[in-house]
Amino acid sequence: MIWTIIFWYSAIINIIAIFSRGFDVANGTYRNNGVAYILQDLLDVGIAMFGLVGLFGMAYNESYFDQQLWQGYFFIAVGLTLVAYWTPKYAVMRQLYGNAQVVKSLLGNFAVVLPGYIAHYYYAFERTWS
Repeated sequence: MIWTIIFWYSAIINIIAIFSRGFDVANGTYRNNGVAYILQDLLDVGIAMFGLVGLFGMAYNESYFDQQLWQGYFFIAVGLTLVAYWTPKYAVMRQLYGNAQVVKSLLGNFAVVLPGYIAHYYYAFERTWS
């Protein structure tokens, strides 16, 4: 049951993020971010959306792809989160808002995605694969 809640929680968070980007595109502010920012943002969205497949599998006891793929996904997703501060997207944010605000934002983001990371860990490393 907890995995189902985490899946739907993560799905809602991702849907909100996509709609938020859609509003930024519609009002023209998204293109002001620069190419590196936009590419990183699209990569982040793609990784998060792919992660929903694993969360769905964990929630509904399904096996998608193979265990090694999800182990790699887990390390990539967590690794990208840990180095996010030094990426182009957050370099822009540091210039606009300052280091302290960016660190608070990253800690808040990590707290929001932590349940999904825990589920991915169990899906990749603790679940029995047939």
